[in-house]
Amino acid sequence: MYRVGGVVSGPDFVDHEELLRELSRELSKNNFILSGPRRVGKSSLLEELGRRLSKKIIVVNLDVTAVHPLEKTNFLKHLGRETLDAYAASTGKDKIRIALRKKWEDLMDAIKHIRIDVREWITLYFAENPDVTDLAKQTFDLPERLALECGRDFLIMLDEIPKLIRLKGNVPYQEDIDFMWTLRSHMHKKQHTHFIITGSAVGMIENLFRPRDSPFHGTFLNRQVGGIDRESAVKLVERMRAVVKIDAELVERIVEVTERWPFYLQAFSRVAKDLAESKPLRKVTPPDFEEVEKRAMNDLEPHFSELVNKLRSELQLMVLIEMARMDTGRTSDIVRALGRPYPAMYSMMQRLVSQGYLKRVGEGEFAFLDHLFKKWLARTYGVTPPLSTSAKVEEEP
Repeated sequence: MYRVGGVVSGPDFVDHEELLRELSRELSKNNFILSGPRRVGKSSLLEELGRRLSKKIIVVNLDVTAVHPLEKTNFLKHLGRETLDAYAASTGKDKIRIALRKKWEDLMDAIKHIRIDVREWITLYFAENPDVTDLAKQTFDLPERLALECGRDFLIMLDEIPKLIRLKGNVPYQEDIDFMWTLRSHMHKKQHTHFIITGSAVGMIENLFRPRDSPFHGTFLNRQVGGIDRESAVKLVERMRAVVKIDAELVERIVEVTERWPFYLQAFSRVAKDLAESKPLRKVTPPDFEEVEKRAMNDLEPHFSELVNKLRSELQLMVLIEMARMDTGRTSDIVRALGRPYPAMYSMMQRLVSQGYLKRVGEGEFAFLDHLFKKWLARTYGVTPPLSTSAKVEEEP
């Protein structure tokens, strides 16, 4: 089966084998932070790692973006339930899994035989406004207790954890930083529970990891997830050769233009396959590349539009459009284009770094993390639309 988009695992997975081997080998000794742009394959990597390790340890894989409403107590309650569910699934305790979906009285009765203080659970997990610190302690103690109960370690994977952090300007709220310190203190003490946290807001991950006064400095190994190796990228595109003919030079051009991001490789490969099937010889060659790229970019429009919709102000969009349209990353160029003060523009571009759209490449200079998004912006907004009166220099917190 050949899939485009969504999480990929098992036989569909062609991705980051060296990193997977390191994670499998080192998890018993280290916790990890994985950072990389959206759609580079982090979630698929977690899914595949969990599949490979599931016979050895109990895996809990929580996508933080799926927690609604996205606030601290709800996140912790979700994690507690997912931990119990993974434990029950791995140990055959179906009564707990059924109780998790019913009344809390059934759940309390189902977990009485394991190392959990039922009264604590009643107080914390079913209280309307539980103390966040107490709830965090209970949540992160849970897998450790269950590990001792069943004799199997836990792997807790928290995908997109920076989404829990709110920004005011470029600065996180102090209570959110305090919460990250709370998480770190509980993660760091565990002997039978191992952690991987990920984020596509690369700038935010850097702030959590690098500074000496940051929550996860020195306790997590940081690994960046980028394009896959060239051999794997070629292999992914060439899967199509089982049904159509794709010229080797065209394969190389697809590999180059996608920067070997699995999501984009799949999208371009699917278009190449469809185009080949419409030709008499069922073959695509280098002259077909422009048509392949045009169709692929059209197919990817919902993804790019989603990236636009996640921007926090219209002015952020205008900054990105000008960077793409003029092919520049210098703050001074954006200042001249939009007629805004340098400090405001520089702050805005720093904010886009924290949100995972840009990276800093020099003093006052930035670049897109996703060059195909840049290309789409330049094509879509070739003539810059006027800035509406609702555009904001400062974003809402």
